[in-house]
Amino acid sequence: MTAETIDTATFGQEWAAWHRQHETVRADPHGFLAITGLHWLALDPQRFPDAPGAWSTGSDGVTVTLGDAGQTPPERS
Repeated sequence: MTAETIDTATFGQEWAAWHRQHETVRADPHGFLAITGLHWLALDPQRFPDAPGAWSTGSDGVTVTLGDAGQTPPERS
């Protein structure tokens, strides 16, 4: 095995640039930090105040039913 000499100044600058980009992506309106809740889905459809539709899961995966005839959509702020 051979040791490689690393320019620590360049490494630090490159890592700082990567970290800034990483945090920008996480803070994007659709990024990881946009998550408003974590819900465990069941076989029976459930409604959540922060997401439209009725959500459930089964052997075919996640299902969401949108546009329920008697439901008033939540107000957007």
